[in-house]
Amino acid sequence: MRNLWGWIIGLVVLIAIIIGIVAATGNDNSNKNKATSNPPPATQSQANTSQKTTAAEVSIQNMLFTPSQVTINKGQTVTWTNNDSVAHTVTSDTGSELSSETIEPGAKYNHTFNTAGSFQYHCSIHSSMRGTIVVR
Repeated sequence: MRNLWGWIIGLVVLIAIIIGIVAATGNDNSNKNKATSNPPPATQSQANTSQKTTAAEVSIQNMLFTPSQVTINKGQTVTWTNNDSVAHTVTSDTGSELSSETIEPGAKYNHTFNTAGSFQYHCSIHSSMRGTIVVR
């Protein structure tokens, strides 16, 4: 009888390990699919920059835009990538130069700057998040 209980316990442990591995693998795949199979709708800025080269990249992570200031030339494109676990936006402090839709985790937002100047922006969801694009 003791030998039978040993087999039962061993089998239960083995099943628990297999379920844990399958669950962990399934979560990784579902997160990857969310970022690639259901991207947010393209905004006007995203549609216009699909064939342009990105001059600068800004990472959205830990509730920050990094780098917080970027300098580019007129006609160049900036790409923001949401590496955070929550959604964000890229929204002009004044004017309407930057006005992204909600950028979900894993998604990107592109914008081409055709006017020289300094463009301050923030996340409309998390107003403490701020950045600046300087266009020469």
